[in-house]
Amino acid sequence: MKDNLTIEVTEDEQRKKDIGEIIVARSKFINNGVIRDFGEYDFYDKLAVSQLIEKKFIKRRSIGGKMIPYLPHSTAEKILNFLFNFKVSNEVLEIHSVEKMSKTSYQDKYGEWKQKDSKSYDAWALVKFTFILNDGVSITRTVVGTHRSFDNIATSEHEAKKAAVSKSWVVVARTFGIGVELEEKAEAAENHIFQNTVKNNTNYPAKENIPY
Repeated sequence: MKDNLTIEVTEDEQRKKDIGEIIVARSKFINNGVIRDFGEYDFYDKLAVSQLIEKKFIKRRSIGGKMIPYLPHSTAEKILNFLFNFKVSNEVLEIHSVEKMSKTSYQDKYGEWKQKDSKSYDAWALVKFTFILNDGVSITRTVVGTHRSFDNIATSEHEAKKAAVSKSWVVVARTFGIGVELEEKAEAAENHIFQNTVKNNTNYPAKENIPY
């Protein structure tokens, strides 16, 4: 009994050490671009670590006057490359966009509410991702990334399509449980905006993984 207990404690300590090394390796890769053979780590340990998003990897954006946390697509891409040791590929199967003209409400410098014509592009991309495990088994996920651009100098159909493809990385990451809780917060905020939009006839941001 004593020997068995000693073995269990030793194995538990070794696993904690392994998890610690995985956390450090992931952090160095995402923050500083330090690359090594991530395939030497256990896949499920890497997955467990990847599903816990540290605050330093989370950005914030304003949605409906609230600052909502989100996972940048560049970080999602890095996490997936870390998880699958760079054996990741993607293919854009379809990509579309629609130009929209609408009325946007705004307050002028005198505090009066006015409306102006506003142009935006709704873009969506159907993207197929292929992930290869160490044993050669492949995992395929096909997702939809979407983006809504707003009326500003940088607004263009090309940029909207490019952003939709980029956001597909965030969507596919969620199929592995990465960033799911962040999407729930963003979805709640966007639903609130949608309800106000119906009343006030203003623009609202699109969310990922919803084809139009």
